[in-house]
Amino acid sequence: MEALWIIYRTLSILLYAFDFLLLVRAVCSWIPDFRNSMVYNISFRMTEPLLLPIRKLMWKWDFARRCPIDLSFIVLVLLTRGLDKLLAYLFIFLINII
Repeated sequence: MEALWIIYRTLSILLYAFDFLLLVRAVCSWIPDFRNSMVYNISFRMTEPLLLPIRKLMWKWDFARRCPIDLSFIVLVLLTRGLDKLLAYLFIFLINII
């Protein structure tokens, strides 16, 4: 049971860390001096592989292309938060079975 808790907490912390990288990338992209910084480059390299497929999928719809903000960030944050909730429910379910 303790091993399940460690696995759940580790995955949850990784998801929150990924959300933090998304936030860092968004803030750095708004400030022109930070766009060439090492922090932005690291956050870009770690988040872009997941953002790109979402962006390509969303650009099939006209409203996403005309939107002034990048909606793929919002979608990815919602997906990570949903995945975290799913992991929590799965953990509770497995604890009740054991």
